[in-house]
Amino acid sequence: MHYSFLKQHLIVNNHVVRPAVTQFSFPLLSLTELLQGALVLALLASVLMFFRPLLSGLVRALVLTVRPRPARPARGAGA
Repeated sequence: MHYSFLKQHLIVNNHVVRPAVTQFSFPLLSLTELLQGALVLALLASVLMFFRPLLSGLVRALVLTVRPRPARPARGAGA
């Protein structure tokens, strides 16, 4: 038998016993991937906060192109 086989398996009474794999053995995300995702989200949030006035102005301009406001005399007559 090779050392790598003995290292990965346990032999008890001439029977090979393999280690049990639990649900906690392989986490879905490693710590580095989790930290990288948190860093990307933090950077995205900071960029959005910095450019919020520009983005809100663009959204407002797009809304006005789709649904323009009525002229001043028409607005005063409706109220």
